[in-house]
Amino acid sequence: MMLAPSPLEWVTVKTTLPAVPYPLLASRPDIRTERLVLRRTLESDLEGWHALRLQPEVMKWTSQGRPDKDLEWSRERFVKRLAPAGDARYEFIICLAETGEMIGTGGCYVVTGQFGWPVIGYMLRREFWGKGYATEFVNGFLEAWWALPRADVDVKVERSTVERAAEDGLARECIVAVTLDSNRASQNVLAKCKLQLVKVWAAADLRDPTQTAVLARICLWDARSISQPHLNRTRWTPRGFHSPPSPPASSDRHGSQVATPSDPSTKPSSRETPDSQLSITGAITTISFISLPAIKAVPEASGQVWTEMYARGASSMPKIGAAVAVSYLYAAYDTHSRGGRWEGFAVAAACVASMVPFTLIVMKGTNDKLHKAAKDGVKGTDPHMASAMNTWGVLNFTRGLLPFAGAILGARALLADAL
Repeated sequence: MMLAPSPLEWVTVKTTLPAVPYPLLASRPDIRTERLVLRRTLESDLEGWHALRLQPEVMKWTSQGRPDKDLEWSRERFVKRLAPAGDARYEFIICLAETGEMIGTGGCYVVTGQFGWPVIGYMLRREFWGKGYATEFVNGFLEAWWALPRADVDVKVERSTVERAAEDGLARECIVAVTLDSNRASQNVLAKCKLQLVKVWAAADLRDPTQTAVLARICLWDARSISQPHLNRTRWTPRGFHSPPSPPASSDRHGSQVATPSDPSTKPSSRETPDSQLSITGAITTISFISLPAIKAVPEASGQVWTEMYARGASSMPKIGAAVAVSYLYAAYDTHSRGGRWEGFAVAAACVASMVPFTLIVMKGTNDKLHKAAKDGVKGTDPHMASAMNTWGVLNFTRGLLPFAGAILGARALLADAL
């Protein structure tokens, strides 16, 4: 039974999402199921893609609502699936494994959709309906989707999509499908793949703005977090900053990370902080030498991907840095109370804390330039955009040296305290 339409409500949650950038199209592996191969889009797929979008039965369920006008109309949309713009999507061409024939397309076409979460969608040629291919595609895609590396994020999402962990309130990650209320065939496919209907609402019909459409939101939460909470969850965040590995942890049944100190006390351990700062240094400098060159390799989407990377880091790294700084400050207090040399721990805390003013003051001008360029749609090939990217890489590397200095000072203080 369908739910009654209700207003949209918004809430900001802490959760995870796939780390960006995604694997580049040139090296993105195929996904294989029993009868299908999901592969990257090739230039030679244009005619098959156009033929798919000429079928009225297929296009009636899209926001366009009608077949493409002509081949050029299709081509304008098709090129966004090719590198470099297509690198920012996690989409695939759906082919029969036995013959290689293209029968459709599908995947995550929006990283953070209208409701905050990534959105899954698919289209299959009419003659391949009713054969179980849609269900097989969704299951195969989701298996690969949940296996992507993860990053911790704060996102604004529609309230009906939120499932929180029992212990710490961390929202379980979600992927969303949106269908017309009348598209029961797709809803049945999604139900077979264990997605749940959570919301029905009325909105302007994009196919005809004078009309109102009733839409249904169908969600799937990260099922791995129940049985395999550690699977492919990375604690580093390619978004402006990178997060260090968390302390040894156990997981509740929702996959939330719960600290498990070896000592019964919950006091911070000064012996963990040098390792944590070295992890921060390695993660931050990795952006300059690995992530940033990868972003510049896709100039069509450089601004978009950089903005996504920056926002994720900005939402998490200050908290990580604060936790490490507090650990050092506690070590300084504890050492001082025992009559030891505490100054090294205090200076180490200052080093890691200094990353925040360095970002807000020294890097602000470059950050503002890149944000504006991304908002204006400036491509990575633009000389000013490329120069700003290069400057940001140097500044980001310099920022990474701050926790490195803190780690050295903290290690020296730790050795002095142990002697």
